[in-house]
Amino acid sequence: MTKLRVVLAVLALALTTSACSGRATPESTRTSAPTPTAAPAPTDTPRSIEGNYFTPYQNNPVLTKGAPGSWDAETVFSSYITFHDGLYHMFYNGIASPGLDTMAIGYATSADGRSFTKHASNPILAGDESGFDARRVGYGVPLIEEDAWILYYNAGGTKRGLGKTIGRATAPTPSGPWVRRQQPVLVVGSSGEWDSLSIVPESAVATEEGYVMYYSGEYSYYDEDGRPVGVIMIGMATSPDGITWTKYDDPDTTAPPFAESDPVLQPGPPDSWDSAMVWECAVRKVAGDWEMFYTGSNQQRIQIGYATSADGIHWTKHRENPIFVPEIDPLATETEPPLLAAPSVVADNSTYTLYYDYGLIPGGIGVATGTIPR
Repeated sequence: MTKLRVVLAVLALALTTSACSGRATPESTRTSAPTPTAAPAPTDTPRSIEGNYFTPYQNNPVLTKGAPGSWDAETVFSSYITFHDGLYHMFYNGIASPGLDTMAIGYATSADGRSFTKHASNPILAGDESGFDARRVGYGVPLIEEDAWILYYNAGGTKRGLGKTIGRATAPTPSGPWVRRQQPVLVVGSSGEWDSLSIVPESAVATEEGYVMYYSGEYSYYDEDGRPVGVIMIGMATSPDGITWTKYDDPDTTAPPFAESDPVLQPGPPDSWDSAMVWECAVRKVAGDWEMFYTGSNQQRIQIGYATSADGIHWTKHRENPIFVPEIDPLATETEPPLLAAPSVVADNSTYTLYYDYGLIPGGIGVATGTIPR
């Protein structure tokens, strides 16, 4: 159902609606584009304390909603953080009132990754009352290309809920002014396809051949009892120029919902922690391999998992997922169900600084640091 994300987020029952928030630091050097390989087999990755790979910052949240009457007065959520020229740059969603109708993108900076200052000109990108992004924009995913900034974003026209298109804007600085491309660069699939209801950019990586984008897509179906079931999965698209994109399509799948394209990460088996849906991912290319932090849900809890890939297409989920659970951060247990979502990652060798949100209610951006045993 098209309003699945909105309903679950407002009720704090599922989608927290970030930047693949989700979202990893853009790579300044180009890497090889994904080429399919054989699907890898799972391997053991032991740990001693469940969900305790990361230690939350004691003064979380590091970003909170704005003052009454401001553009982000209702809540802030789903951030994308990158470290560039000695600063942490955060792009985040804000709304002025309940629901997503007023969603826009804000920008904040920090010298230490903990104390963030919102930009005076916020929001840096909002609906412009015309075209495919007339109503709302959100989930900004930046790339840095020489002296220019590129921002991919979810765009909504006249209808409520998440948009069915991904837009592209460019600017000389991260605070703008942003110039939008007049047409979307990626759109939802046909009716019945796995990404037919909404499409949200999550991560973008520059490669030697062009660009790779990870995105989340949504569709619904009726179960054997005639009840509608909503599903969100993670897909991938490639582009030679960052404008014309081609979704990944497995030639072996020819029937809906995978007739036009295929997700690269799907929910886990029944009774698993991510059995209902996976979304909001942060993807990085490191030393020839790919890694992904992502949000997963079984409709009872929302947590953060980790996966790796040799080709960026076939992914192996961490044996001990989820790698970050709500009980580790006291703020994440204030909702029912407990909720941690929308991972964004800045890496320093083997140490990760992981940013995340607490859903629309209570909102806010938190941060934790840690490592993941291989």
